[in-house]
Amino acid sequence: MTCLSDVLELLEFDDTGAIIVSCDGKSVDGIISQRDIVRGLRYYGQDVLNVEVACLMAIGVVTCSIDESVAGVLSIMRSHQVQYLPILDKGEIAGLVSLRDIAAPAHYQT
Repeated sequence: MTCLSDVLELLEFDDTGAIIVSCDGKSVDGIISQRDIVRGLRYYGQDVLNVEVACLMAIGVVTCSIDESVAGVLSIMRSHQVQYLPILDKGEIAGLVSLRDIAAPAHYQT
């Protein structure tokens, strides 16, 4: 798998707080967030940059369908206490929504 330094580049490039981890680009193997990276820094120190993502990512990720309503997405996020929720379309990754996307969408409008 990929080491954390590669994930940091993606987080910066995409200007996001989390990334879906997928070996095939279709299914969700895990998710890694800024919070996971901070925990990794606490445990591994500077060596965290060389740690494989699989050692830090969350597994058993809760997802939702692309057909889910905004209220439904928010309910899922609240009940599972997650800030990021992968969206699936017919079982394949279609996107990622964050609590911030839902709570403050006007912030992102231009």
